[in-house]
Amino acid sequence: MENKKVANATPLDYDGIHFRSELEAATYRIFKTEKLNIEYEKHKFTLWQEPKPRTVKIYERFSDKKAGFRRFGLNKYKLKDLTFLPDFVITLDVIFIVIECKGFPNDRYPVKKKLFIEYLEKNHPGSVFMEVKTIKEARQACDFTMELIEERNEELQGHKLAG
Repeated sequence: MENKKVANATPLDYDGIHFRSELEAATYRIFKTEKLNIEYEKHKFTLWQEPKPRTVKIYERFSDKKAGFRRFGLNKYKLKDLTFLPDFVITLDVIFIVIECKGFPNDRYPVKKKLFIEYLEKNHPGSVFMEVKTIKEARQACDFTMELIEERNEELQGHKLAG
């Protein structure tokens, strides 16, 4: 099941890519203008998976695929993974710079954001998460990203010179 449609978001096609909102398209344009290698909705992260084996029995109304109708009873089907698909990711070695455009977040977003930041903390320390709500903030995020890349390149140059 996909997240609900975000209220007031206007889908837009730009540069051969279908964006879910004008803010996403504007953010993409800003980053591309600076020749940054930004990827749109290419990295899907699994934040939670059902434990195997599942020890908790779940009784609920569910679609019985074999019977072809909905019923209440023991649900033996696997629970869906909880995933997060950030709008944009820039990869620097093992570090991610993640840009999430959120004009009007849905009800699931605050929880997914917290779980995603925890995921980055555990799996990609030093990564950066940016949430932009306006085009002005998208420009600021782009400027900050260019600074981060410049710092990272200077670090790598320092290591080469020292080695």
